[in-house]
Amino acid sequence: MSRPTEPQKKQELLEQCLSAAIETGALDSSINMIANKIGTSGRMLVYHFGSKQELERQLIGLLETRLRQKLWSFQ
Repeated sequence: MSRPTEPQKKQELLEQCLSAAIETGALDSSINMIANKIGTSGRMLVYHFGSKQELERQLIGLLETRLRQKLWSFQ
């Protein structure tokens, strides 16, 4: 049985990954390249997100949420 992930740490990693993706302008890096950019290991990202595809899915969801909030603030 695996250990449960830490929600706060997972959110911090997600924020760092989003910043790195925005900085580079792409999500097509390997999970190890993303990890290196944010100062962690690929294993840590896999531990928290399960796969690169899940990390990408959550990054896109976070970005979509932020864009919607920004658009709603203009009304």
